[in-house]
Amino acid sequence: MSYPTSMQGETEQLRGEVERLKGELRRARRELRRGNENGRRSLPERILAEVPVGMGYLDADLVFRWVNPACRALFERRPEAVLDRPLAEALPQLAGLLTPVLQQVLSTGRPVIGQELPLCRSHNGRDTMSYWDVSAVPLHGPDGEVDGVLLVDVDVSAIVASERAQRREVENLRTVDRYKDEFLSVISHELRTPLNLVVGFASLLDDEAAGALNERQHEFVGKILNGADRMLILVNDLLDFAKIKAGRLDLAPVPTPYGELLQEVIDTMRPLADDKGQTLELTTELPKLVDLDGPRIMQVVTNLVSNAIKFTGPGGLIKINAYLAGDDVVTQVSDTGMGIATEELPKLFQRFQQLDMSATRRAGGTGLGLAISKALVEAHGGHINVVSEPEAGSTFYFTLPLQ
Repeated sequence: MSYPTSMQGETEQLRGEVERLKGELRRARRELRRGNENGRRSLPERILAEVPVGMGYLDADLVFRWVNPACRALFERRPEAVLDRPLAEALPQLAGLLTPVLQQVLSTGRPVIGQELPLCRSHNGRDTMSYWDVSAVPLHGPDGEVDGVLLVDVDVSAIVASERAQRREVENLRTVDRYKDEFLSVISHELRTPLNLVVGFASLLDDEAAGALNERQHEFVGKILNGADRMLILVNDLLDFAKIKAGRLDLAPVPTPYGELLQEVIDTMRPLADDKGQTLELTTELPKLVDLDGPRIMQVVTNLVSNAIKFTGPGGLIKINAYLAGDDVVTQVSDTGMGIATEELPKLFQRFQQLDMSATRRAGGTGLGLAISKALVEAHGGHINVVSEPEAGSTFYFTLPLQ
């Protein structure tokens, strides 16, 4: 049977095209084979294989249909021990904890994120506890119904261990801090009794109750009294600090003639200022009575004036000014002393903080005075602060509610 020449040409052309396509197919197969041999995978496949997070897919019957390498490593199972096996068989140790979570996701269609689960593992007859952060996300089929769950798990044992160690450390520090406060409170009370005896008998000697003293003996007794008084101030600071830390700072505010209270502080501190040739000035513009705890506010003002005297040179000026600003009473203590650098100001009202150590050591102090003053002012419902700059003096001020 013969064909027209044109038809024979088309047939040959088709055969050639078929052979060409076969060649392309063979080349494609060779490329695919070489790609597989060289371990070439798509980007999603590489991500799932390399991500350091365990991932597994369970169908609606809670049978594992897929797990990534990290998931198998966390499970410590070979693929054949997990794939196509029910959860209860693949992970008997976790089934009791995971099953309710996965069933909840299947029934509600809502994910469960970040649930911490404990797991007891056995290695060479030795049990170790580990912790997993587990999330379960519903997967929907073509009909929109939930037909499986994506299980995502991370071993957080190291994080849990670190958090527990930190909690233990914090608790230990709190215990030490509590013991320290108790020690300060007890030792301060114990020191007060012998100090009062020293002050009492030294005062009797100074008053010549046991016989006349010569000038040199009076000088020695005066040094004893000064040292004892200084020690008593330090002990009282420690006691106040212990009370503040324990939340046992009690106030007894009553209507008080505040101007007279400030004048009493000035009269008490004037001998110290006179010894340095300093001038103390008091200006008040106040109503007659202010509701406050007199001894406690006197303690605050005395501390501020004492600091001003300590850190102001001979011939300096210290001014105390009290006035009414709205419903608050403002008290200012200004000096012409050495001043304070701006970067040092935030440290001033922190306990045990001292700035210029050389100057502070010469002047004396525990570093508690301003911290105690801050607590006393705030207990009254006020606030305390400072404005200062080096070589230009300082102004400490605090406010108190009028009532």
